[in-house]
Amino acid sequence: MGVTYTYSGYPMVHEARHMVATGQLGKIRTIQVEYPLEWMATAIETEGNVQAAWRTDPKKNGRGGSIGDIGTHAYHLAGSVSGIKLESLTADLATFVQGRALDDNAHMMLRYQDGARGLAIQI
Repeated sequence: MGVTYTYSGYPMVHEARHMVATGQLGKIRTIQVEYPLEWMATAIETEGNVQAAWRTDPKKNGRGGSIGDIGTHAYHLAGSVSGIKLESLTADLATFVQGRALDDNAHMMLRYQDGARGLAIQI
């Protein structure tokens, strides 16, 4: 099984990666990445939305919630553009939709290997 990280193929992302790699932006000190998923803001899994149903069911999706599902895309994009490896993170997970079994929101503080710091948000 594999994951297609579609956004990393966009020309604007390639340009940003080039700008970082050639030093046009100087030393990277902070990285901010956001992956909004507004369509999950309500309990659409109870309305027959198949994609939302597996994303919110820990028996089908595991316990990863928003980080294990959408967070991997934000993680990949930040690393792909910056070229810096993530060292550690602290996450504040929340479930805003009442009755949902998995978290649907994450705010993370990130530490990168070269001393850069970051913030990631999945909504």
